[in-house]
Amino acid sequence: MKLFIASHNKTFATEWLKLKRTGLLWMCLGAALFVPLIGTVASFFMDASDRGGPLTWQTFINQKFSGFATFFFPLYLAIMMVRLVYLEHRSDTWKLMETQPVPKAALFIAKYEVALLISLLSLLGLLLFSLMGGWLLQTFKGEEGLKESSIDWGQTFGLLFRYWIASFGLMAIQYFLSLLIKSFAWPMTIGLIMIIAGSIFVGFGVFNWFPYAATLFTAASENGSQTGAWLLHHEKLSIAWALLFLFLGYQFFKKKDVVKAYFSTAKQLVPTIAALAVFALLFWIINKPTVLNRYGKMVLAGTLQTDKPVSNVYVYHPVTMDTIARMPVKDGKFYFTGTANLTAGSYLLEAGSLRTPVFLTTNDSTYVALVIKKDKKDVKFGGTRLSENEFLTNYSNNDFYTLRNNAYRFKPEAYMALVIEEWSDGVKSINNFKTVDNLKPAADFIQQQKKLLAARLLYFVDVLYPQTFAIYYPNDSLKYPASVAQLRKQVSLNDPTLLIAADYTKYLTDYLQYKAQNTTNSDSLFFKLAQDSLRGGIKDLVLYQKIGSKMSLQTDSARRQAWLQAYLPTLQNKRYQQKLAEQITQLNKLQRGRKAHNFIAEALNGNEYTLAHLKNRYVVVDVWATWCGPCKRESPYFDQLADQYTHTNVAFVSISIDEDKDAWKMDAPSKSNRVLQLWAKNATEDFMKNYAMATIPRFMLIDGKGNIVNAAMPLPSSPEFEQVLHKEIPFLSSL
Repeated sequence: MKLFIASHNKTFATEWLKLKRTGLLWMCLGAALFVPLIGTVASFFMDASDRGGPLTWQTFINQKFSGFATFFFPLYLAIMMVRLVYLEHRSDTWKLMETQPVPKAALFIAKYEVALLISLLSLLGLLLFSLMGGWLLQTFKGEEGLKESSIDWGQTFGLLFRYWIASFGLMAIQYFLSLLIKSFAWPMTIGLIMIIAGSIFVGFGVFNWFPYAATLFTAASENGSQTGAWLLHHEKLSIAWALLFLFLGYQFFKKKDVVKAYFSTAKQLVPTIAALAVFALLFWIINKPTVLNRYGKMVLAGTLQTDKPVSNVYVYHPVTMDTIARMPVKDGKFYFTGTANLTAGSYLLEAGSLRTPVFLTTNDSTYVALVIKKDKKDVKFGGTRLSENEFLTNYSNNDFYTLRNNAYRFKPEAYMALVIEEWSDGVKSINNFKTVDNLKPAADFIQQQKKLLAARLLYFVDVLYPQTFAIYYPNDSLKYPASVAQLRKQVSLNDPTLLIAADYTKYLTDYLQYKAQNTTNSDSLFFKLAQDSLRGGIKDLVLYQKIGSKMSLQTDSARRQAWLQAYLPTLQNKRYQQKLAEQITQLNKLQRGRKAHNFIAEALNGNEYTLAHLKNRYVVVDVWATWCGPCKRESPYFDQLADQYTHTNVAFVSISIDEDKDAWKMDAPSKSNRVLQLWAKNATEDFMKNYAMATIPRFMLIDGKGNIVNAAMPLPSSPEFEQVLHKEIPFLSSL
């Protein structure tokens, strides 16, 4: 062993001296300098608004690491490995080296160790040049973000270490290819193709086990493990790839012949098969997605970092907005242990100006780390449902733009083909979702998400498309292809697992409303259909929403009371009965004909608006916030109506109640230019209080004299919204 170590040290020193002839050390410095140089120069010509926010030290360093790792680092590694080996091929020094009294294993491993050292130096050089670039920006440009922020050295060096580990597999494979192929061009070409393929895989979020994409996947997960692990699974696989190809490379290095190295005799064949078997086992163990074990009871706990006082953290029911939990914040921490019968699903967690979905069930422990500061809003999850909450946070529900806005263009076969395509793509995304730690949602969550996706799509199949088809193809009968049947099997009209899902209840309500339309008494038929086809909690929830919606359409307290007395007996849920009574009280405070409360709001250009600026015009108001999911779902409908009913005497106005003005400024420009975008000052203490708003979204209609016409309109996604406009603003119907 002592002889091997001494031989190894001597060989390593020799290999290091050879670098002087290769130019690889200079290339190492050049590769490390390039990205920080370009990034620093670019930052001199950018301000905070161009970047979307202040430039902090951690952001600056992470950007340079990411820019380096996505292409330049793997390319440099490939060039380096090919160059190190090609030097021996070109000079034909392999035989000379093997005549030395040094074990072949020492010769083989020393070259790879030199490559590891150079790659580490390259990363350290990258960090050094990034620090220099940041110092230049801070000193000569006066970047306030850099002056006010600090570097998390633990995170920085941890990320650097992970990039280094992620490079092991690529270097080992390139080493093997360079030994196998005695040219520079072919191993380099193969490496370049693989690097490009890795970039494509990362872009599509697939094949995170691919060794040439390992550094790219590390760049995409720069915050590291969510469970406290040192390495992510693709980084662990990089080590496994390295061990496999170092073994295969050494076998070839000893024999210089593929057949002799691996297949000629049992002595060569058995180790080869054993190595492949061990690698396959490691690959399976490391890459197999994990589902976290359940907990004994429901616990929700977390931490809160904020620069504004926040007394409580709340959890709301996403449909009824009932308070599920009120958690006092003490020393930046909050805690709740839940009820025995909590329906599994996505609830709404609120802390100050931040709202986020959180998946809760009866027997799970959930941890939430919240950051609410002027320059940063962040949510990190932990606990037994970490992967489920990551899915809710990161998975973007398809807006289904084509299905929603272009239904008239398609006959049934073509339209349903689009629906099934959306279904197939959505199911694939749900089934394949994994966290950076290779954690997979549990089966109950996956099944629930598939049902919700089906409900969203069935809304188009059973509500929107039939209405569109009847308008554009009045002489044709609507015949659905057989493919729709598989979608209908996914969700029933009475699924208690979807009780808290707004998309599900909306589908049920709109579907029954569509069935009841064009009848002499559509309301009575709706209630009959609901009572006949729905059961239990589902029935109560749908009827509660319907009664509340219809009450808001009534123009005086007597009519509201009549509606309540007529349909309240259909409800069994006492809480819903109480909420409807409270709603009547709220609506009566904003009676039709009463003077609307004035407000002061700011436009995107900085100008101030009050209600008086909009006099002599009907004002259609949308009250929303960037953190409000239901608001964002309704916004496209509101914008569409604004575009449709353009008129000089009608103003469509969106009023944001965001505490964070910057969040509103980022989101508002993406909305229709037919809608006046305003931000309410002192929204909580003034605007919301005066208009008795407990929840949003809220839609209102105010006439040209500043009087309330309807203080609680239906949602724009409902046909009843447009009915109110036609009823109260007669000249719109002629447009």
